[in-house]
Amino acid sequence: MTVPPDRREPDPGGDDVDLGDLLREARTSRGLTLAEVERDTRISHNYLEALEDGRYEVLPAPVYARGFVRSYARYLGLDEQEAVSLLPSDMPRPAGLEPLPGLRRTRGMDLPTFNAPVALGAVAVVVALLLLVFLVPRIFGGDDAGVAEPDTAPGLTETASGASATTAPPAEIAPSVATVPPFELGEAPDFIGVNRETAEAMLDQLGLRAVVIEGANGAPAGQVFDQSPQPGAPIEAGDDVTLNVSTGPSGGQ
Repeated sequence: MTVPPDRREPDPGGDDVDLGDLLREARTSRGLTLAEVERDTRISHNYLEALEDGRYEVLPAPVYARGFVRSYARYLGLDEQEAVSLLPSDMPRPAGLEPLPGLRRTRGMDLPTFNAPVALGAVAVVVALLLLVFLVPRIFGGDDAGVAEPDTAPGLTETASGASATTAPPAEIAPSVATVPPFELGEAPDFIGVNRETAEAMLDQLGLRAVVIEGANGAPAGQVFDQSPQPGAPIEAGDDVTLNVSTGPSGGQ
């Protein structure tokens, strides 16, 4: 919500106006605490305090820092554009901003140079090993050499009492956890197919708020199968991103 101004505000366009002082004075003149502003704007208390103290190195990427300032100024009844213009033009990029896959577009990796002699030598070694595995037992062990055939049908084991019991099928190998594909700052990343922890960590770094809804789905448990807003949609810092997370197939299937 936007708090209507109840007294004259400092002129953001004046000389030597500090953004942090402007925000702090507008907030305190209304008797608001940082906790109240965090509750209403959904901007982290740490980011609000950093803006007022001018500690821009702890903020996310500049595009999200501008979003914070725009939302904070609008909430205090200040001119949004004037407030954003007070941000330094050379804002630092905080260390550790991009530890997760997908946050930065990188150039393709250079493939190693193909070495024909080495490749042919490796193929020859593999062929020789295969010949040893399949031919040596037949030459020295006769036609009956090899692994003895089981007395019971596949899938059955013989218990101590002589009764056959069905063995459990091997557990299915869980699919590998997908990473976040590359995306443009200011647009919603594509979290579909990504596990919940990775998606929430990315949203936290971008200054976005994760809203998790769990439900049965064919996707593996803990994996995001839908989201809102959809991938590529415009988004600003402080916005909610709803993640639909699978609890596994319904009915235990």
